[in-house]
Amino acid sequence: MKSELSELLERHDVWRANQWQTQQDSYPTGFSELDKQLAGGGWPQVGVCQMICEQPGQGELQLFMPLLRHMASLSQWVVWLSPPAIPYAPSLAGSGVDLAQQLLLEPEDHKQALWALEQSVSSGACRLVFAWLTQLSVAQARRLQLAAEKGQCLLVLFSSGTSEHDNHPVQLKIAIKRLLQGSEIRILKRRGGWPSAAFRLELGDSQWGMLKPAQQGQVIQGPW
Repeated sequence: MKSELSELLERHDVWRANQWQTQQDSYPTGFSELDKQLAGGGWPQVGVCQMICEQPGQGELQLFMPLLRHMASLSQWVVWLSPPAIPYAPSLAGSGVDLAQQLLLEPEDHKQALWALEQSVSSGACRLVFAWLTQLSVAQARRLQLAAEKGQCLLVLFSSGTSEHDNHPVQLKIAIKRLLQGSEIRILKRRGGWPSAAFRLELGDSQWGMLKPAQQGQVIQGPW
């Protein structure tokens, strides 16, 4: 005879803390330990992912390199908006990234950056957008989340360490920090699950390759 507790746990409307509350379509990250920590077993295909980095070079681009290679098969734009330096094209090409699908945007100010970002993620022509913003309000984050859902796009926002405690309505928030060996990953917010304990990933060389600092007002599309 089943106990009352067993019957209760079999209900579909009861969530256990070690189970995902929601499922989602996802892209494998290329890192098995990270896939285990994410709903659907990888990066969400749609929505906003916020990456918290104290400064560039924490391993954040290496974390997304498998996804960039996967995007080569989808024949859609990958947008880079306001990166702290122009990514090094030969390094990307050597890693299997299709340069002809990369679009680099350098808006002149924050207002123009938000406009370009919303247009990119809602267009339906981009599956992946990387953006570096110096500030972001809760209302702006919510608007970008809705735009990403409209365009069926994954928006990755790279933010400074001061954004760690911001209550932005994003579905995934991850902090990354370079260690002497590898990078430390902390999942601060994930839809359908609790925050995670810190764990380490081996991400290779953390250095940004660059041709020159990015310049305001620049619009460069691949091939670079």
